[in-house]
Amino acid sequence: MKTWCMIVAVLLAAFVSTLWPLICLLGLGRVTFDHTPGPCHLVSDDQSSPIDHLMTGSEDIVVFEDGTALITSGMRFNHEMLAKFPDRVGQIFMFNFSHPERGAKLVTLSGGDLSGFNPHGIASFTDFLYGETTVWIVSHPPGLGHDIIEKFQWDAPAMTLRHIASITHPLFRLTNDLVAVDSDSFYITNYFWSRFESHLQRKLETLTSRPWGQVLFYDGSTDSAQVMAEGLLGPNGVALSADKNQLYVAECHAQNLLIYTRNGDNSLTVSQVVSVATAIDNLIVDEAGDIWTGAHPVIWRFTKHADDPAIPAPSQVLRIQVSNVGSVAVEEVFSDSGRLLYGSSVAAHWKKGLLIGTVQHKLMYCSIKHQGLPSL
Repeated sequence: MKTWCMIVAVLLAAFVSTLWPLICLLGLGRVTFDHTPGPCHLVSDDQSSPIDHLMTGSEDIVVFEDGTALITSGMRFNHEMLAKFPDRVGQIFMFNFSHPERGAKLVTLSGGDLSGFNPHGIASFTDFLYGETTVWIVSHPPGLGHDIIEKFQWDAPAMTLRHIASITHPLFRLTNDLVAVDSDSFYITNYFWSRFESHLQRKLETLTSRPWGQVLFYDGSTDSAQVMAEGLLGPNGVALSADKNQLYVAECHAQNLLIYTRNGDNSLTVSQVVSVATAIDNLIVDEAGDIWTGAHPVIWRFTKHADDPAIPAPSQVLRIQVSNVGSVAVEEVFSDSGRLLYGSSVAAHWKKGLLIGTVQHKLMYCSIKHQGLPSL
């Protein structure tokens, strides 16, 4: 009898520690509804080609103060996607919030060897004294075995990103998103410990809920990187608060928003863990200091969509407000059950406009007409 009790106890412990978190993450049994904050339309590129390249994703977005947005497109996140979609091209598009009817325009990339450009996360820093904007883009170049951060200078009149440098470091494993601290340094997430080519290892890392994700700080002045946070479940998007005193991290597989206090040496101290009950992806802080994120409410459907872009997956946008005294409010601004938009990964807000990107589907723009949460 004692033996059977011990077996039951072990199985129950295994279920609670491994299977139950996995069930929660996958969103089994979860129902999604459809609502928008106002009229929405799909955004196309303005190229003469019959192929709309924004159909192959708009994974991350960065927004400048004037309402100009840069969008990464054509990302293939693993070795299997490279083989499955050999013709998919990594590109950057520009969108103007002041003129959403004009669609997205292709950005020129100049200088450097960008033959294996496979863009993912994007970040920027503007030096207003010199009027220069630096842009960093995470790239997963095929065949190298390591990620590269491509550094550019943004030439707005020419609509061109001029390549400055290619940055890599032994601590960069399978990176995802980054946020700039200044023109030489940034925080970056290691989404998986397993590298780009290790498909089976990544699957096992996810299914067994291995907390091997990290947040790194890279200092370009010394070409050095340090682990500032570890033991995380799929750290994805990362953003700084408006005053740069706090770092926000989307712990995607744990369905948490992590709020860190930044210390003087750029180390991090956890101040809050906010459960959001959905797999949040990239994070963007708007001009009011609110956090906007694209999310995957039903992960098991997203994994099927990741294998086959034609299979629908739900999309979701959250607005998260963090007050000065630490109170947090979360509002679902947009939800699509997979009718129009598959697999949302990012949401960018500027004035009364909302731009929603996806991992490997379309790009959507919404005019915000409905009043949401009051400011905290």
